[in-house]
Amino acid sequence: MPRRQAAKVKAVQQSLGVIRTAINAKRWAQARYALSRARALVGALPADQTVKTPHPVSFGPTSPTGAGTGGRWFVP
Repeated sequence: MPRRQAAKVKAVQQSLGVIRTAINAKRWAQARYALSRARALVGALPADQTVKTPHPVSFGPTSPTGAGTGGRWFVP
């Protein structure tokens, strides 16, 4: 965990890039792990540097999208 605030912000930005790459490559386990690391980094930032989201963010297959999709899974 970086000590300086600027380094923490940079680490969060890097982890967001890793999350985007993992999602685009459909590597759900890697995306979930990177999300947990990003949450830990955001938790270490001061409250005035963060914004609380109204709903939790999750990645990975959650449920089938519905009829006519061929059984594909929806990822929000």
